[in-house]
Amino acid sequence: MERYIIPSVFQAIQLCQTLASSKDGLRAADIEHALQVPRTTVFRLLKTLLSERVVEKRGTRYVYGRRIYEVNAADVNRRTAQNKLTQPLARLIDGHSCSALISIPSETGALTVDVIDSSASYLCPIRAGTQLSLFKSAPGQIALAYYPQLLERQPEGNSPLNNDLNQASASKCRSEACTRGYAVTYCSKRQSTLIAVPAFSANGELTAILSLYFPSILKNTEQLYQWSNKLKSISRIPSDSSVQSTREAI
Repeated sequence: MERYIIPSVFQAIQLCQTLASSKDGLRAADIEHALQVPRTTVFRLLKTLLSERVVEKRGTRYVYGRRIYEVNAADVNRRTAQNKLTQPLARLIDGHSCSALISIPSETGALTVDVIDSSASYLCPIRAGTQLSLFKSAPGQIALAYYPQLLERQPEGNSPLNNDLNQASASKCRSEACTRGYAVTYCSKRQSTLIAVPAFSANGELTAILSLYFPSILKNTEQLYQWSNKLKSISRIPSDSSVQSTREAI
């Protein structure tokens, strides 16, 4: 271990990664075995992480909590962008049978932080707090395009690094998303379509991922192009700082 690395912090991160890779959570003994650290260390790590809701306990098992996602979603730059995007998205879908989603990159794909439905009579099955797949969702593919390192954080058994075919799929997703400026995925089970585009801050950071959910399969290329362009026009809304700079220049 490097000289300036704090062992307890390093172990806490390892513990979180281990839990995030577990489908049903782990017992304390399982964590002790996986990390190869003393039981007392595991107990102290869990006690600390539980107190901050980074880890949750369900029965005798520990699972990865939502606190990290909440912290990420509360980032001031992202929160400001989300506030600016909500009304334009609501206007965009008004009168249409679809929903608008605002997501952010997360450990394993994209985390939905806001959902705007076009009417009270229709609710999108994807709600705020939903984790969207890196490969099987358009927002996840946008996250993959701009954060290739997310490949390394996939849960064990689902990692796209398992074989060359999946690595090629990842490259294809990134290439298509960056070339077209949008991503589109279909869910045959729900008969639905997701179209997503990136939204950047004034300094070029990927601030959010905007997407539209349609409860039908849209295969018409022109339709997809038009909706993606409408999303892109919203994603380019200037921040207060850039507006202020423009005023000063004038």
